[in-house]
Amino acid sequence: MYAIKRIVLGLTAATLLVGPALALTISNRDTSEYQIQVTQGDQTAERSLGAGAVLEEACEEGCVLRLADSDVEFEAKGDDALMIKGGQIQKDAAE
Repeated sequence: MYAIKRIVLGLTAATLLVGPALALTISNRDTSEYQIQVTQGDQTAERSLGAGAVLEEACEEGCVLRLADSDVEFEAKGDDALMIKGGQIQKDAAE
C-alpha cells in the first residue's frame, strides 16, 4: 500500500512539473472566414477560422502560418497572440 502511495505522489509531482503546452492564439478580426495552413516541421494542417472566431494552435517549437489563398508566410512561436485583419496575419495589437 505504501508503494502505491509513493507512485501516485510521484506521478502527481511529475505532472505538476511539466509546463502547459505552448499554444498560439489567432483572432479573426475580419468579416470573412479564412482557411489557415499551419506547418510544424514536415506536418501541415489546415484550419478553418470563421469571422470573429479565435483559434488556439499548439506551436511549441515554432510554426509557419499561411492563409490558403496567399503566398505570404508568417512565422510564429509558442504563445504568440496573432490576428487576421485586412486579410493578413499579424501580431495582435491588443496584446
